Amino acid sequence: MTASWRARLRRLRFALFSAGAALVILLGVLAGLTQLAMPWLIHHPQHVEHWLSARLQRPVSIAHLSGRWVGGGPLLALDGVRIGTASTGQSTLAIPHAELAFDLYALFRRNRAVSEFRLSGLELGLVDEAGGWHLRGLEFGSTGNAEQPFSLGALGALEISDLTLDVVDAQRGLNLRLAAPVMRLLNRGATTRVLARVRMADAPESPPLDVVADLDLNARSGDLYVGGRDIDLGRFAGGQAPAGIEFAAGHGAVQLWAHVDAARVDDVRLRVDLRDARFGAASPLEVDAGTVVAPRVGYDRLAFVARWLRDADGWTFDLADFVAGSDAAATPARLTVERRGDDARPRWRAGARAFPLQPPGDFAMLADALPAGLRRWLYLAHPRGTLVQAEFAWNDAADYELSGELRGIGFASADFAPGIGHLDLDLHGDAQALLLQLPRQPLRIDSPRIFRRPLAFAQFGGDVVVRRAEGAWNIATDRVGFEGEGYGGELRGRLELR
Repeated sequence: MTASWRARLRRLRFALFSAGAALVILLGVLAGLTQLAMPWLIHHPQHVEHWLSARLQRPVSIAHLSGRWVGGGPLLALDGVRIGTASTGQSTLAIPHAELAFDLYALFRRNRAVSEFRLSGLELGLVDEAGGWHLRGLEFGSTGNAEQPFSLGALGALEISDLTLDVVDAQRGLNLRLAAPVMRLLNRGATTRVLARVRMADAPESPPLDVVADLDLNARSGDLYVGGRDIDLGRFAGGQAPAGIEFAAGHGAVQLWAHVDAARVDDVRLRVDLRDARFGAASPLEVDAGTVVAPRVGYDRLAFVARWLRDADGWTFDLADFVAGSDAAATPARLTVERRGDDARPRWRAGARAFPLQPPGDFAMLADALPAGLRRWLYLAHPRGTLVQAEFAWNDAADYELSGELRGIGFASADFAPGIGHLDLDLHGDAQALLLQLPRQPLRIDSPRIFRRPLAFAQFGGDVVVRRAEGAWNIATDRVGFEGEGYGGELRGRLELR
């Protein structure tokens, strides 16, 4: 290194040191002046009212003001705060106690602000209605319009302690009451950053969820993250039963990312990895005249990643890496569903790979939206199997195609419905006909109300064609072969059902 470069570095170090020293001195002078000005501010609350009004962009009145020095700046205690003016037709927000804090060293601290407005004990609501999400509880503004979002104006940050938040989506049966010891809203210009850790209000000892959001409150748009890596699902759910399904137990990770545009959710991503997951039915199930049960299902591990994405012509749902059970060698399942077009003529596309049939059947059995008879059959029959691959395309009732490979289909006998031990089946069809291909395979059919013993076939297979014509279903085959113990044969013919 040459002498000239050494000299330049010495001058740079000296300049940086001088700038840092000057900044420290300036902050010290500001701190001293602020301490001297505090008694004057306490005796002249109208100046604080004016300062807050300018930053919140709304009239502010204060009944009583006191203050003290805390940490890096003054802390003003405000009692009887009212934001907005009812006499001019505005809706107002009354706050029994608030604090206005200044931190001169906030520039050197992460997620801190020079000026902070602190509230306590607010009860807010986040409600999905009229096609969008709306915040209730901070409804004040220059027009008195309850839809006007809360704005921080020129205030650095808003801190709300002992917050209660009700999340309500009546259409989906969601009603959560959350509690946050502290929620911070940081002013980033057009964007407001939200930081909090929340729990169910009635389960204060449960592990918290982290909440991080960057929101444009005026446009009601932004990005949101909610999640935790060690969630106690049973305690956090707090008895909630969306669609009639109770979250009884489960420990692990639940993480959600969402993008909101104009109060509409456009992109949702979900990651779940739970161990010892248990679910129950909120509504009991009558098995027979003298037996009523509360069904439950459980999985040693329940894991998946999912994404729902809205676009200009519809939406797409993707489910990947789906695992439900303890088989580490099982191939993770995948499912894709697309909806395009308008409500009058929707178009559907779907595909699946290695998808197990038992978990959807389990959750359908728990849900109260299904007819009682179907729930009862799912409970007694316990269907299982794997959808190795499937493709489905629907434009309308006269234009659709489907294909699929099902392996290991089985379900128990329930009432007069027979049971099947193991069945492999291939499907190919469109609006004209459906082809069912049964590879030659052993097959067991159990129907105790009809046959005293199960029908056990050493070989069973063939092709069956189903078509609808002239208001009737036609089922035909040119050959279905079967071989049992001491008997065998082939089936050929056609059956018409009207």
